Amino acid sequence: LRRCSGDCSNTAVEIPISQDFKIYPNPAKNYFELSSTQDVKQISIYSIDGKKVKEYQGISSNKIDISDLNVGSYIVKVQIGKTSLNRLLLKEK
Repeated sequence: LRRCSGDCSNTAVEIPISQDFKIYPNPAKNYFELSSTQDVKQISIYSIDGKKVKEYQGISSNKIDISDLNVGSYIVKVQIGKTSLNRLLLKEK
């Protein structure tokens, strides 16, 4: 981003993707939802020891089914544009 000098009324403010992206509810039982103003390209879910347990591409719904996962902690990796973000997800009964 460039610094504004003089009249700053036409300056665009860039919001970091990480502030614009949420997973809820967390902890989750059977599903979680994504909230993002940008298109999500891919979601990968990893066990806490790094094994990929689920992957979604071409997501058409913000509701992600995790009913078949065991109770525990997971890393959700989300690809938004060229950026990848990780979030910790807790799966409960």
